[in-house]
Amino acid sequence: MANGVHGRLGDFRIDDSGGTLRDISNYVSSVSLNRDAPEIDTTTFQDTAKTYIADFDGAELSIEGNSHATVMGYLHPIVGQAAGTFNWGPEGTASGKRKMTGECVCTGVTENAVPQGKQNMFTAKFRVSGSITFTTY
Repeated sequence: MANGVHGRLGDFRIDDSGGTLRDISNYVSSVSLNRDAPEIDTTTFQDTAKTYIADFDGAELSIEGNSHATVMGYLHPIVGQAAGTFNWGPEGTASGKRKMTGECVCTGVTENAVPQGKQNMFTAKFRVSGSITFTTY
């Protein structure tokens, strides 16, 4: 029995500039979530080994997909704007599937024109503001 999850069911939503949560899943082909908690060195003079504590948790989101006027109309206006909501369901939205929700700031959007015969692409980067809520649908 396979334990993997097919990515085609993924669901990604982001607030537009008016604060409306928009489902852009039909344009997104990849979502990456990078969480980190950098360490703070707490080593003192008499310690015999280094000691550390974790700094605040932080996260970044990156999405990429097919460039289209609709999704670009949602993403370009939110670059550098106040935090908005994101919802990400990497396994889809069926009952019991994982869901990640939080607030984020869009820190950049890049559109890439590609050679003839291929789809134009985009990437967008977000910095999570606050904590991520991990729940289920």
